[in-house]
Amino acid sequence: MCLKTYLHEYILAFEDLLVKLCLSARTTLRQLFVFNFI
Repeated sequence: MCLKTYLHEYILAFEDLLVKLCLSARTTLRQLFVFNFI
């Protein structure tokens, strides 16, 4: 049970990290896109 809870927390943290990475990548791409056309 303890291991299962630990794994669940780890997965949640990993998903959170992925979401943050996706958001930062998206903003970075948007900035590059904007800078290229200015």
